[in-house]
Amino acid sequence: MRQSQQTDNRTGIDQGLPRFIVFIDADCIFCSNSAAWMLRNDPRGQVHIAALQGETARRVLPALGIDDDYLQSIRADNSRIDSIICVDGVGGDNPRLYGRSRASRMIARHMGFPWNLLGWLSWWIPDPVLDWLYNLVKRNRHRLAKERCALPGPELRLRYLD
Repeated sequence: MRQSQQTDNRTGIDQGLPRFIVFIDADCIFCSNSAAWMLRNDPRGQVHIAALQGETARRVLPALGIDDDYLQSIRADNSRIDSIICVDGVGGDNPRLYGRSRASRMIARHMGFPWNLLGWLSWWIPDPVLDWLYNLVKRNRHRLAKERCALPGPELRLRYLD
């Protein structure tokens, strides 16, 4: 649910957005199914989903250092998307941007048990190891996807920003 459309002068990010946003490739069935899974396993309703190709990404990510040219290019060719991205603290004093395995860790921390425990424990695994595993899944995501998208129920669809 959006509040006022005030902008934080320090970051240029709309303060009416949710605090935790996961940006996914909206054209990828594996990514869409993963987003639906995230929402179903987030008992506190903290996770919100937005498309990397969408308006929310265009408004939020450049203020955090994601090149606007990159965002323009993935709208034309989604095969250029190289990572899931999440932002924690949107509209706050110090929003943090995470990609690849670090994004996966942060997302897991927002899930219910046992996923949140795995998210906390995964910080003990070195980034290169988890990034290797992340890249393996990323390269095979189209083969891992079910044939159709598993959309969440109407109550969870409200947490899709675009």
